Amino acid sequence: MDKSLMNAATARHRQGDFHGAIADYRQLLQRFPGHPGTHLHMGLVLMETGRPVEAARHFRQELDIAPANVSVLDHLGDAYKAAGDMAAAHEAYRELVGRNEEHWLGHYKLAQVRRYQEGCEHIAQMKALIARAAQKLPAAMAPLAFALGLAHERLGRIDEAFTWYAKGNQAHRAGFAYDHALTRIQFAYLKNVFTLELMARHAASGARSDRPVFVVGLPRSGTTLVEQILSSHPAIEGLGELQVLPAVLQYSERLAGGLRLTGLAEASPAAYAQAGEAYLRGVDAYASGRGRFTDKLPGNIMYAGLIRLLLPHARIVLCRRGALDTGWSIYRQYFLSHNPFAYELEELGGYMALSDDLADHWQDLLGDSLHVVEYEKLVSDFACEARRLVAACGLEWTDDCLRFEDNRRAVVTASATQVRQPLYTSSVGSAEPVSQQLEPMRQAYDSEKAAL
Repeated sequence: MDKSLMNAATARHRQGDFHGAIADYRQLLQRFPGHPGTHLHMGLVLMETGRPVEAARHFRQELDIAPANVSVLDHLGDAYKAAGDMAAAHEAYRELVGRNEEHWLGHYKLAQVRRYQEGCEHIAQMKALIARAAQKLPAAMAPLAFALGLAHERLGRIDEAFTWYAKGNQAHRAGFAYDHALTRIQFAYLKNVFTLELMARHAASGARSDRPVFVVGLPRSGTTLVEQILSSHPAIEGLGELQVLPAVLQYSERLAGGLRLTGLAEASPAAYAQAGEAYLRGVDAYASGRGRFTDKLPGNIMYAGLIRLLLPHARIVLCRRGALDTGWSIYRQYFLSHNPFAYELEELGGYMALSDDLADHWQDLLGDSLHVVEYEKLVSDFACEARRLVAACGLEWTDDCLRFEDNRRAVVTASATQVRQPLYTSSVGSAEPVSQQLEPMRQAYDSEKAAL
């Protein structure tokens, strides 16, 4: 094995030079095809660039070379799921927990892609694992409890499902700090700093590119469905939840003369343009070409005003959904990304109120340059709303956008299974059966809204 080339490849991978890393790994595979680890690394970088079918092939080859490396089954299941092959994902996750019963997250991933019947052995197994391990291993409680919530929900036992979801949320929330008062200050700052005066002063300051289409909103508000519709258009590549914009802003804060969120009014036009160009360069590591693309990181709702200044020709789509349904959908989800507001009903209700208030501010400030998609309208009048969405992004209509479930792009978000299905309306009003249990969330939402 050429250690220097392997070190160079892994360094490129860590630094975000995915195309360079792929080229290096290919060299290594040509010269040392049977070396353990190389196919695994190649699969991981292919997943980063939205190529799960190729990644799955490399994960399978890694298992042929190193069958004892059970963790590869986790990555293999993720690749199949991202590619939309839920049956293959089920088999990979089933083998994973069969060979390592204490792979807690594996049980949750298996629950996401399987069906349940009364008396299912997997439910009994997870309950036994919780009884045996939760006291000694608190980390086991959250993924297993969320998995049991999902299993009971699919059996139609919604009250039991809620109880398990509540246990999972409580266990996960105990592992980190979240300061809602600080969050309230951050949202208020954004409303105060992004004014008509600031927008007018820097209207011509950003980078000149119409490639990005940002899809923003609360988690579980329909962002993945919107991206799936848009990326079904031949002119748009769906890149998923990119972390590029937050990374660029964090880096810019450290640069002399760089853009700072606490100094936007004093920033030079060049600082806005440089940050916009840095974003476009960062996206190139993920994109397959130089065409238009979607960036569907929900948390970018915090930066909608800044996006308009950094990239004045970019399109921004804001997804909105009824608060009760959104909150219930969030509360049922064991997020693999960090959403610290999501795991306690009062905190969740308060955060959603702050987010909805900020969304109102962006609509007032950005006007027609911000396209709003209301989830309930989208699913009830799909053809009309889909056409409006495509037109708002400056694209000619194609009926491909009506057949979004046939889109084979990689999807790695919590909605990966839903967007492989034809359109359904059952998510509207989904919180009604548990409205009583969600009352603390609703009250916190109303209280926060009234105080704004």
